This record gives sequence, structure tokens and C-alpha cells, in this order.
Amino acid sequence: MLEMKKCSKCGEFKAPHMFYKDKTKKDLLSNWCKKCKKEYRAIYHEKNKERISQTNKKYKEKNKERISQTNKKYKEKNKEKEKRYIQKYTEENKEALILKDRKRIEMMSNYYIVKTLRQQGIPKDQIAPELIELKRAILKVKRAIKQKQANIST
Repeated sequence: MLEMKKCSKCGEFKAPHMFYKDKTKKDLLSNWCKKCKKEYRAIYHEKNKERISQTNKKYKEKNKERISQTNKKYKEKNKEKEKRYIQKYTEENKEALILKDRKRIEMMSNYYIVKTLRQQGIPKDQIAPELIELKRAILKVKRAIKQKQANIST
């Protein structure tokens, strides 16, 4: 096993664990150290953002079903892990989540409220500004009740 290896980019001698593995190389290690490789990737990504974005978008479109199945399998396999993560995140960020929810309620767009009213079967021409404000108030009250119930149960 190698004790030290020279990075062909920065010229420094470093321990083998400072290089990525590369099966194509004789010593099974990349020519560049992790630090140099990381810097190169950051610069490359910055210069090629649009191209990388387009490539990723095409891949996602082409492999939509495969990605969906993979995500589904992962979620099924890691239900408890995800549940614990969400609980921990909620506990650690309770105040921030409450503020975010309050802002969302305040910023409730007329579009969202009209959409909920339409889903309840009210024709668009019967939705007056007063009805929108009333629905906004109802939604605020419902969310406040839900919040209180969540606080009581914890």
C-alpha cells in the first residue's frame, strides 16, 4: 500500500485517503486529490449550470417511471426513518414552522381561495370578494384550531 501519493494538479504529497478511488488507475486512486477535484467540480458546475440543468431535466423526463419506482421503494423501505426525521425536524424548528405557516395564511392568494371554493362546487360567477374574505377567515380559524390541537397533543 502507498504511504504518500503526489497530486498531479497541486503537486502536493498526500495520504491515500485524500484521493478518490479510481478502478481504472494502477494504484486504484485518482490522479487529483479530493480538494483539487472538489474545486474543479465547483468551477465546472458554475460554468456549465445551464447544460447540467438541461441534461438532468432530460434524464428525469426520460426516466420518470424508473425514478418514481425507486423513490417509492425507498420510502416504503425507510418509513420509520423518514417519520423520525420529520418528527425531529418539526421539534427543532417549531417556531420557524409556525411563522412560515402564519405567513402562508396571510399571503393566501385569492387564486387559492377561489380554487377551494370552486372545488366545493360554487360557480365562479357566484364568488364575490366578500365570499373570498369569509373563506380566508374560515381557513385561518381552521388552521389555528389545528395548531392548538397539535400543541395540546405534544
